[in-house]
Amino acid sequence: MRVGFLLLGIVLSIAPVTRAGQPVLTVTDSITVLGQSLEISIILDNPVADANGWAYGICHAESQLELIATGLGADGSTVNNGAEPDWSQILEYPEGWTVAVVVNLIGATTLPTGNGFEIGVATYLGLAEGDSEICSCDVLGAPPIATVVVYSGASIAPIQICGTATVDPMPPPEFRRGDANSDGFIDVGDAVYILQYLFSSGPPAACEETIDIDASGQTDIADPVALLAHLFNNGTPPAPPYPDCGLVAGANCDQPNCP
Repeated sequence: MRVGFLLLGIVLSIAPVTRAGQPVLTVTDSITVLGQSLEISIILDNPVADANGWAYGICHAESQLELIATGLGADGSTVNNGAEPDWSQILEYPEGWTVAVVVNLIGATTLPTGNGFEIGVATYLGLAEGDSEICSCDVLGAPPIATVVVYSGASIAPIQICGTATVDPMPPPEFRRGDANSDGFIDVGDAVYILQYLFSSGPPAACEETIDIDASGQTDIADPVALLAHLFNNGTPPAPPYPDCGLVAGANCDQPNCP
């Protein structure tokens, strides 16, 4: 570890210089739903010259996101003539992660000029609804890792563009009104299921909306009667989303009965 930090210090800790053109480090946007994961990429546009290495930190809002996994990215992991860099390090923290890369210890291979290089990836879990920024940062690590791209021993701080992580509410589960027993069919068995629930201490439906045939907001004798009338006497069909699976705004359905 001491050797690694010494090497990183030699290659990356040279005072930043100014050159014509400037690299751009971008964190991509991503969207997920509450309780699910999202993935982001770290993209480097490199118009300056062949790059010998880079380092950066990425910070996120701990209240919104939980870091699950990190990696060097498609280009970062193959930059050394199709192989991984000669030296690289990824460190993870509750509030973010850092990356440091030396492509080739003797300078035999480099990251060429060009745009759209993926030099990092990360996966997060959405903890809370809303938008939050994922940004490059220079506060992680001891000592903190500065965000730089290295050219022939000189480091340049790139233009840094944050990404937005959007965590949407979990959509309500789809259901099929009338499929009271959740067997995938709507038939007399469903009417019997509702009657047993109402009058014989039968089990409740997995999704309450499936037994509210007329979408009145409550389940009573009118519901199995309406279902039987539809099945055998050309009566009014159950309310939407019958006969298909679907969503209804404000529907009370904790468990889906659709595949």
